[in-house]
Amino acid sequence: MLFMVIECFRDQNAKAIYRRLRQQGRLMPDGIAFAGSWVTADLSRCFQLMECDDITLLQRWVAEWSDLIEFEILPVVQGKDTAAALSPQGDEPEDATPEPRIRTAIAADVPTVAQIVADAYRQYIPRIGKPPGPMLDDYSALVSEGVVWVIEEGTSIVGILVLLAKPDHLLLDNIAVVPSRQGFGLGRQLLAFAEAEALRRGYREIRLYTHATMTENQQLYAAIGYEETGRGTEAGYERVFMRKQLCA
Repeated sequence: MLFMVIECFRDQNAKAIYRRLRQQGRLMPDGIAFAGSWVTADLSRCFQLMECDDITLLQRWVAEWSDLIEFEILPVVQGKDTAAALSPQGDEPEDATPEPRIRTAIAADVPTVAQIVADAYRQYIPRIGKPPGPMLDDYSALVSEGVVWVIEEGTSIVGILVLLAKPDHLLLDNIAVVPSRQGFGLGRQLLAFAEAEALRRGYREIRLYTHATMTENQQLYAAIGYEETGRGTEAGYERVFMRKQLCA
């Protein structure tokens, strides 16, 4: 069971508390799991989250510190559990985001695909000095070739992916997410899908490129296993080329 432990430091003497902590540790009996703590800016109180199945263990621990701290201990549950318990059975919260799904783009998606690309890449125009390459692509043609995928939340397309088959690798030619949905893991889902698709087709390597000024993208790709293989000018853009070896 989870407990929120509210500690009020006697005489606001935080130094004495931390001195004992350094010298003797938490003095916590076995059976209590410490999850985390937060201290107020004025050093007058501490909030600790702990897990314990036997309340008497907490009482023993409190006794070790009661000369320095006044305690209030509240049993708590996570907010999501409360929300689930108070929701009518079978109902989802009103603000629940539908589980994203990835599918092949169809002709009717072309305007949305082009708009997502424009919205996602527009921020780079001042940095590059001209529209990035993906903003100039013919998405009607790409969709008709079956090389474009979209990721949906409910009925809304929130991201796109372009994958091009090469003789010895799969090329991740473009990935874009609606700006308002960036930071929610959708790009990572598309990247994972691209790797899975490469393996499904029998490739052991996936490649991509990004503009040399898009350093944040280079850092993201490096963090998930891509390595830089070179730099150069291609189609009038200064590009960084990267690859990732895949294991089945």
